[in-house]
Amino acid sequence: MLSVQQLSIELLVNQKWLTAVRPLSFELKKGEIMGVIGESGSGKSLLAKAIMNILPKRARIGGGSLFIIDTNVLELSSKERLKWNGKKIAYIFQNPAAALNPIITIGQQLIDAIYAHQKLSKAEAIQIAKQALLDVGIQDAERVFKSYPHEISGGMKQRAVIAIAVIHQPDLLIADEATTALDATIRKQVLDLFRMLSQTKKISILFISHDIAAVKYVADQVLVLYGGHMLEYGSGQAVLKHAKHPYTEDLLKATPYQIQAGERLKGIAGQVPPITQNEQGCIYKDRCKLAHDRCRAFVPEFRHPALESLHKYKCHLDLFPNTHPLEKEAGESLELVLSAVT
Repeated sequence: MLSVQQLSIELLVNQKWLTAVRPLSFELKKGEIMGVIGESGSGKSLLAKAIMNILPKRARIGGGSLFIIDTNVLELSSKERLKWNGKKIAYIFQNPAAALNPIITIGQQLIDAIYAHQKLSKAEAIQIAKQALLDVGIQDAERVFKSYPHEISGGMKQRAVIAIAVIHQPDLLIADEATTALDATIRKQVLDLFRMLSQTKKISILFISHDIAAVKYVADQVLVLYGGHMLEYGSGQAVLKHAKHPYTEDLLKATPYQIQAGERLKGIAGQVPPITQNEQGCIYKDRCKLAHDRCRAFVPEFRHPALESLHKYKCHLDLFPNTHPLEKEAGESLELVLSAVT
């Protein structure tokens, strides 16, 4: 449904256009959820806004293609993109309170969203709007329909925002940190709602989050970004349970996602490099405890674990040396294997 091929994003820094997101490629099928993880500054939101065509003025798409179904949306005019946004592609922002107009009722905001793409009578629009609230799990739809944002809870606000986003049943829904400010109970309900939308409405969802546990709960696929580079990509099971890139492994150890009793979180020393930094070798080399001279000198290519063609990672090393096919055959050390293949 969504096919991204060699998409790059540039930022204007000191009157020069610098690449902020390196060319990346991935595909998201109809009704699937893709989790996008990585530290702040890794390019997650830039990727989402590029897909939605809402990049800030100092950002632009540097190249590549972005197909939704059979249409390369990067070739559409601005007027045509306006028709797509909200109908074919919808976006859920991080803060539901900021996404809602405080002086307009929830019902009117739903009706406005309907009128943006459909010509209906007011009675028909009201009926669709109330049904949309019911569809996202708001049982007291009549009361919420008449309420202003400050009159409903945070969880209700988030559901209302989701109702506005999916009222036209878009092909693609982008959720940018949509569960960050919610308590555990409401968070679980919203995650279940995303799963329902993907399974029953067949809406494809790009789920951006720092919450690894939430990503594990909903995602069919996981994409790992770091410093504008895609470092690992594959099924949720493969990436989160059998991480192959040192950054993915470090990221998992730095979150409560899989900490056992008595263990402590292990932070990652250093920071995500700025886009102005000279990139020679692996982007993660300065923070990686496994880095060696080859990592500092050469940019790694994508590799695939044996028998896992959909799982790929961009690294010179292998976190599980005994699975490396060349090492099994030759019985050599990892260092010798790497010397042979590069």
